[in-house]
Amino acid sequence: MNLRGFATAFRLPHLWAQVQLVRDVETFVRVQFLYAAFESGLLKALARPAPRDELVRTLDVQRPDLLDVLLALGVRLRELSHKGGTYRIRGRRSRALATDDGDALAAMIQELATYHGSVYQQFAARLRGAGPGNYLDEYGALIARSSRILEPF
Repeated sequence: MNLRGFATAFRLPHLWAQVQLVRDVETFVRVQFLYAAFESGLLKALARPAPRDELVRTLDVQRPDLLDVLLALGVRLRELSHKGGTYRIRGRRSRALATDDGDALAAMIQELATYHGSVYQQFAARLRGAGPGNYLDEYGALIARSSRILEPF
């Protein structure tokens, strides 16, 4: 980018808000990746490094194109690494979710991606009088699991 390009960029309306939102989007996408990678079984399958074709078989993947996107995203987020045709878990979050004692963390990711998303998606309607919905039936056990993260404190 030349000097004129920098000058133009700094005159964008709300430049710093845009920069901050880009950072926020990366955090949001990471949570969504962790949710999809956990729910699909990818993280458990990568408890031992594996090539793509083995992951396709292990996970009974019917849409390898979607697996490719998830793997590429994981590499981009540095949650996974890819070297010599083999994928490995790289990030601490992903590594923790792949363990047997990571249930509270997994529940936290599940809660963020499902329960909290719906609360905010329905917020405007509830402001205008829509009913609160019955979250306890659907999410009570999940929230209890994720709350275990705070037990030591």
